[in-house]
Amino acid sequence: MDWISITQSYWWAFLTLGTIISAIIALAVKIDRAKEQIYKVAEHDKTIKTMKGEISDIREDIADIKNGFAKQRENQAATNELLLSLLVALRDKGCDISDAQKKFNEHIANH
Repeated sequence: MDWISITQSYWWAFLTLGTIISAIIALAVKIDRAKEQIYKVAEHDKTIKTMKGEISDIREDIADIKNGFAKQRENQAATNELLLSLLVALRDKGCDISDAQKKFNEHIANH
């Protein structure tokens, strides 16, 4: 019965030791959770950097598309001017192109 007397004499020590062990375990769990959150933040930072790069690429693509549309408008304007010049030249040569010229002028006015 030696252990009963030891337990009765040092119950407070066992209780304190149990409390300390519980606190250490709780602290270890909190540290593990904090470590996981740090890893998540690091992953999110990498994802954000990747997305920023992709957004930059998309912006460049949009700028290229805008430039392409501007060039296409210039080309279409030049084609329209050429066609109008041809219609005027044909009219001056005595060809009856009044219907074609009228439709073309309406098309240009509407677009």
